[in-house]
Amino acid sequence: MRALLDGSGLKSKIGVTVLLVVNDEAAWPRVASLSVGELLVRGDEVLMTLWERSRTTAALRAARAGLLHVVDGGGIVRIGAGFDPIDVETGAGRVTFRGVVEEVELDVVPYAVVTHGISFELTDPDDAIARWEQQLDRLRQVPVR
Repeated sequence: MRALLDGSGLKSKIGVTVLLVVNDEAAWPRVASLSVGELLVRGDEVLMTLWERSRTTAALRAARAGLLHVVDGGGIVRIGAGFDPIDVETGAGRVTFRGVVEEVELDVVPYAVVTHGISFELTDPDDAIARWEQQLDRLRQVPVR
């Protein structure tokens, strides 16, 4: 999972979707679908950039905790983390969060292998990858806590 979310080899990871689930103040789950160009895992830390005006971002600002889901290792990896907004510019209309990983679970069963979850195709891969690289470069500049 770390290699999948380490910010490298973006062209080979086009289509990988990471779901961020956060409960809002009414306990309603809010979900953001993130690409590998919007988050970076280093050690027990997750850095991610979200759209500033999304309902998921509003919920994360309030709840300060979220659950990331990604398909890897033949199952579904769930990463629970506490998040705080940090003052790092990652693009117009974006807000950056730093998370501390509190738990990681791999959900697998002996009778099936999860091969993929939600995936996507880029309409302009060169433009998207350039934007991802810029966002990830800014995330990499955040000092390790």
